[in-house]
Amino acid sequence: MDVLRTVVAIMALLVVVVVVHEMGHFLVAKRSGIQVDEFAVGFGPKLIWKRVGDTVYALRLLPAGGFVRLAGMTGLPEEKDPGPRAFWRASIPKRVATILAGGVFNLIFAGLLFSALAIPSQASAVDAGTPLASAGLHSGDTILTVNGRHINDADEAAVTADMHAATRATEGHPATVVYQTPGGAVRTTTVTPVLELLNLDRSNPLPQQIIVDSIDGNSVTPGDPAMLFHSGNAVKVSGHVIGDTKVYTGTVAGVSTGNGDVGRVDAAWLFGFQPGWAGNTPAYAAGRGFTKVPTAIAGTFTGLYQILTTPNSGGLSGNVQGPVGIVRDTGAAAQAGWMVFLTFMAYISLSLGLFNLLPIPFLDGGRFVFIILEAIRRRRVDPRREAMIHYVGLMLILALVFYVTFTGDIGGRAT
Repeated sequence: MDVLRTVVAIMALLVVVVVVHEMGHFLVAKRSGIQVDEFAVGFGPKLIWKRVGDTVYALRLLPAGGFVRLAGMTGLPEEKDPGPRAFWRASIPKRVATILAGGVFNLIFAGLLFSALAIPSQASAVDAGTPLASAGLHSGDTILTVNGRHINDADEAAVTADMHAATRATEGHPATVVYQTPGGAVRTTTVTPVLELLNLDRSNPLPQQIIVDSIDGNSVTPGDPAMLFHSGNAVKVSGHVIGDTKVYTGTVAGVSTGNGDVGRVDAAWLFGFQPGWAGNTPAYAAGRGFTKVPTAIAGTFTGLYQILTTPNSGGLSGNVQGPVGIVRDTGAAAQAGWMVFLTFMAYISLSLGLFNLLPIPFLDGGRFVFIILEAIRRRRVDPRREAMIHYVGLMLILALVFYVTFTGDIGGRAT
């Protein structure tokens, strides 16, 4: 059943996200008077199809996405001239709108998913073996205050930010936590956070996450995490991963205080809480959902810059998912529940839209560049030359996919 669920999830992800993209091209092309020869869901032989006007609508055998075929897309002289409604004969604004619509639709779809996911209440999760679980909290409980600090439960980002700030402020001292059970009972307990090491330095053999039990043979005491690790100097640590009895002992240097930046080993106090939030009105959820799109885009470019410029970050192969990694993560998201899966779909849609809008040959952004060059030069770029450049762009993209797949997804990621 798990395998079947994963297969269905992968097909659903590909079909929905890609068809949304192609629907953008299709609708704007139709609106712009550009002839659409075919709109297909899936690839391979046609299973069901019907011609309506100039367009064939088809359901094909392989449910792995879909495509739109525009008449006169390349404008190559050896192709049959489709007539006045050819893509290359449309005005520059109409071609620009048609080319960019796919990526824009993906971004809008991501915003819609983020908004829909922000409407229903989401239960919190408290894992076994964490400080909160030891203090009596359970999944579904809502944390109201930590040492008098109010925890905003408007959405995941608000809960996460407030919990991080409250946990950091404890500096490892026992904290008074007021929480509410799903039944409405308000309770108070004392929680002592644990010290976590998060390793995102790909050159460091340290496990990715350690709950520290001792530093240089001494039990962990409250304080600034960076100072506990002697301001980055080499220290001996002993610890374990939550829920695992295996003990790790080794030496670590360069530990700093942070939130898990790539290329570093960060130390922080941890309660062990996966946020939940109260339900929101559709209007509020829409505002939060669509705000998340530019925030995620900015985070993507910031993260990419850090990966490329930070020593020991692991580079693209250590941080960027290839097809194998996406399949693996899709399966994990499907097993985790429909809200996790839809959140994953939203990020995939956002990534697809953003990637396609980049000014890279073969992608929509690359075709947009050629249309702008035509507007500046007031004549078309030689279609054969443009086609060759797009072909080179495709080869480079495929090479990157193979590189990430075999050096990261299959070759193994640092853990």
